[in-house]
Amino acid sequence: MASRHRKFVLKKGQIDYRRRTIVPVVNCLLMHRGRLLLVKRTHQTRFYPGYWHCIAGFLDDNKNVLQKAREEIYQETGIRRKDIVYLKSKKIVSAYDHRYRKQWIIHYVLAQVKTEVVKLDWEATEYKWVRLDQFCGMRKLIPAFKINAMRLLQKEGIKKPHH
Repeated sequence: MASRHRKFVLKKGQIDYRRRTIVPVVNCLLMHRGRLLLVKRTHQTRFYPGYWHCIAGFLDDNKNVLQKAREEIYQETGIRRKDIVYLKSKKIVSAYDHRYRKQWIIHYVLAQVKTEVVKLDWEATEYKWVRLDQFCGMRKLIPAFKINAMRLLQKEGIKKPHH
């Protein structure tokens, strides 16, 4: 039976975390005019297919968190470095997922971008920019993502609009 996952090709110097238990990742919260970018993960992804999430990637090479964040933002959205107004590493969270038997070590990065134009790569099927009140009401988000993202954004002074 053929795998429905996209074939993974290990690059020189890259760590293969597919079978590891403890996995460091970067989660990039992209903001534009008070809205958060969410992408719906394709069914070709190995982890959380069909779930909504932020731009994310494995910390699987010798790049630091901000370098990796810039790389993931460009690869997954087409947003270039010149269109990133602000990029800052904010917090690290640990979350265990029994489904995948993974201890995710999540490095959250907050980015403010100049554009809402997104060119998705193969990892996502659709995207949307959402207000925080819309984000709070969403379903099918990656486990622990909503609570951790909201805590970080509120700590940064980014509040849900009152209607």
